[in-house]
Amino acid sequence: MVSYVVDLPVGHGKRFLSNAGGVGGKIISGWGVQGNTTYQRGLPLNFGITGGTQGENIGGQRPDKSGTGALSGRPESRLKQWFDTSVFSKPAPFSFGNEARVDSVLRQDGIRNYDFSLVKDTRFGPEDRLGLQFRAEFFNLFNRPQFAAPDRTVGDADFGHVTSTVNDPRLIQFALRFTF
Repeated sequence: MVSYVVDLPVGHGKRFLSNAGGVGGKIISGWGVQGNTTYQRGLPLNFGITGGTQGENIGGQRPDKSGTGALSGRPESRLKQWFDTSVFSKPAPFSFGNEARVDSVLRQDGIRNYDFSLVKDTRFGPEDRLGLQFRAEFFNLFNRPQFAAPDRTVGDADFGHVTSTVNDPRLIQFALRFTF
């Protein structure tokens, strides 16, 4: 995660157009940008099976796996097959599957998110005691979905399918704050 706050160097007392005064100076002064950028690798997947292989329906059993199962391509192109489902199978009766508790290769979608704000501060009144701040805030700026983990239960009809997202779509909000 990277967070940043940048006051733009434009307007009264700044590097550029520092001599601007009057209404024009108030308009070009006091601008800034803020944001958070988050990149995180997806969590590793764990797998299970429907029913049991031990003679009873004992939960927590793992499947057999005969390859890596990794597929290439953008997440949006793999929603109906996040990984190669053909490498997974139910183990033979009365045996345990060879799949690790947590798969070291297969992962759910990672986080790539940008939150961004444009801020305008204006001071006015006697001795600049009054202030007005306008904010335009954009959450999930590029409206990128973060997909939930796929169905990881061998034997389910949706095995390998991603059916939901875990983040919100782009949200935009505006704020106005008056200080005195």
